[in-house]
Amino acid sequence: MEKQKEIEKQKEIERQKEIERQKEIEKQKEIEKQKEEQKKPAPAPAPSVNNSPTADKIVQSANAQLGKSYVFGATGPNAFDCSGLVYYVYKNQAGITLNRNSSAQASNGYAVSRNSLKPGDLLFFNSNGRGGISHVGIYVGGGMMVHASTPSRGVVKDNINSNYYIKSFVTARRILN
Repeated sequence: MEKQKEIEKQKEIERQKEIERQKEIEKQKEIEKQKEEQKKPAPAPAPSVNNSPTADKIVQSANAQLGKSYVFGATGPNAFDCSGLVYYVYKNQAGITLNRNSSAQASNGYAVSRNSLKPGDLLFFNSNGRGGISHVGIYVGGGMMVHASTPSRGVVKDNINSNYYIKSFVTARRILN
């Protein structure tokens, strides 16, 4: 009887381990899928629809930050967090001082829909799963955004139409007219 309980207990432990292994495999598949999305060549950057020289400067400056480090609280010029990148680019290229954190930046400008985005628009996301806004990026055209992602990725360009960014999208704001 005691041996039977021990066998059942061992089987349950093995089932739990298998469930954990499957979860880890799924997590790794999702990470690989995101990496593959990022490897896809980006479409050629679209010129700003309104031919705004300021929007072009915003996009050029955002692209110039690619590869720089992510450091929480940093506002450039050598490292950024997500809102620090937006703050830096807008202040230095357009002379516009935005709020400093992503949730506060979402009150700047005016709302625009995803299907009417123009280069220079800001994209806001709920990336921490707790509701509200926790991340921001700069739309650079062609379905792409530049953002300070994570400490391991730094400032990168990502496809806003990937599943991750579609699911976590909250709003878009236009700062430039």
